[in-house]
Amino acid sequence: MPYWFGDGLGTGKTLESIELDQRWYQEWYDNGGKGIWRTLVVAPLNTFSSWQDKYAKQAPDVKLVTIDRKKREAFIKAVQKGHGDVFLCHWDALRLMPELQKMQFNVVIADEVHRISNRKVQTTRALKKIPAHHKIAMSGTASGDKPENLWSVLNWLYPKYYSSYWRFRNHYCLEEMTYDASGRGYRKI
Repeated sequence: MPYWFGDGLGTGKTLESIELDQRWYQEWYDNGGKGIWRTLVVAPLNTFSSWQDKYAKQAPDVKLVTIDRKKREAFIKAVQKGHGDVFLCHWDALRLMPELQKMQFNVVIADEVHRISNRKVQTTRALKKIPAHHKIAMSGTASGDKPENLWSVLNWLYPKYYSSYWRFRNHYCLEEMTYDASGRGYRKI
């Protein structure tokens, strides 16, 4: 089940995401809790302390494992063996840890999800390959200044509905021909 929090800075996106993660965990636990519960949080490095503080206050019983940039192998092993409940890693690590694509996550939380707005980069492709029952996208600027970049985030959240970039672009974006001073034309969305 996908969720998108597109609120501005300081409006509680992190707290809302943690609350949803905890509710889904409780639902899973109440229904027998088969297997290992895994939540993956992908966030910018400069937000790690905020995630750690907020999980400590809001869900103190959760074991949060934070990636050490120099010891990715230890992080991967912790995820594989379920030595934690929530696993916090940074965006650049995704493309360097293809092992995550072979593990099932209950929840994947993408903080500053606009980082996958370019559908062609390795980080975007890596995130889209990680299997998850629930997905949460967080951003105050999901598409930046280009409306066509919104497709990649929507494709991650709703891959069956937003399966084609070109169909999305043709349906939701207007293009016009614009000419520069020399008379050369180009398309502007």
